[in-house]
Amino acid sequence: MAKLMQPLVAASHRWVNINFKLSDAMLECLESYSPSLPFLEQLRIDLCTRQIYEEVPTIEIFANAPRLRVLRIGFNVTETFPKVPWSQIREFSSAGWEAGSITQHEIIVLMTGLERCQLYIEDEQVGNDAPEVHLPNLHSLSLRFSDSSDDSISILSKLRPPNLTNLSFQTNHPLSRSWTAIAKPLAAFLTGCAIRKLTLSAVGRLESVEEIDVVKVLRATPELEELQLLDLFTSLLARTGWSSFGALELESKGTPSLVPKLRLFELRYVPGLANDVMVNAICARSAAAASHLKTITIWGTKNQERSPLYNLDGDFLLQAYAQWDLLRDAGLNVRIVWDDIAQTTDRMGALSDWQRDWMGGELSQ
Repeated sequence: MAKLMQPLVAASHRWVNINFKLSDAMLECLESYSPSLPFLEQLRIDLCTRQIYEEVPTIEIFANAPRLRVLRIGFNVTETFPKVPWSQIREFSSAGWEAGSITQHEIIVLMTGLERCQLYIEDEQVGNDAPEVHLPNLHSLSLRFSDSSDDSISILSKLRPPNLTNLSFQTNHPLSRSWTAIAKPLAAFLTGCAIRKLTLSAVGRLESVEEIDVVKVLRATPELEELQLLDLFTSLLARTGWSSFGALELESKGTPSLVPKLRLFELRYVPGLANDVMVNAICARSAAAASHLKTITIWGTKNQERSPLYNLDGDFLLQAYAQWDLLRDAGLNVRIVWDDIAQTTDRMGALSDWQRDWMGGELSQ
């Protein structure tokens, strides 16, 4: 292995964009190297095994890289590995690591110049005595939680990105608590940001859903221009939430009361949802004199196993399309995308001509 690594390291002074996936044997070989990497700008590093432990030796092959700005890591970070110039990093992403290694909060403390960040948090507790992290340059943040426990969500209370404009928030199955409990810390976090684009996505089962909690989150983003409600989040608005979405300010009948600057709205179609309420709310909002809403993207359900979409008859889908026609008649740019449109139209051939007319002659894939 050492003979294989020698020519690679010998050319390290020319590295600019490097992608490593290291085995245990490669880690041992790298221990003795500490080269200068004058041109290295982007580093993606992963391991053949899922995680590493404290006995990993100190490896400094990436420590002297004055131009390194982009770092992507796919394993547990420890005190000895990897050694990188953390303070220089402007774009960081992690595939997630578990409790027992350095926490992601501790890593972010070292990267206060971050501009873009993507975190996958599996099981991390941020204590009350942990320092707040001020991130004045951070404008894009993606947070994906494997669960929504108090320990995982607590990281929100320690991040201070006043200029954050783009947030993607996703919770994955299994969910150990309800959306009602998630909404409060999320809304508090959003209040301290300058969000222009918000993506909310949930997989699994959300318990004890209160529609007002979703509205509370949206009220925390008055400057919002782009909104994506994916997977289960579309159903969270239900009837009461959609009424709030379409409502206008009492003192100004031409201004929407919820996210008044919204221009682009993307959501996932949920069969059986009160789609008439949704359509009426969007049309009412679009008709407002001060409305900025221009474009609606509606996604068909992407998972056959968890959706009744593929068991519906053609009449039901035609009814849904007829409702969406009202959006187009209201002057909105409407884009409809079925994830598996070919399979759907093969089984329901009567819809094909109508769909092609809707989509300008082609079926979106």
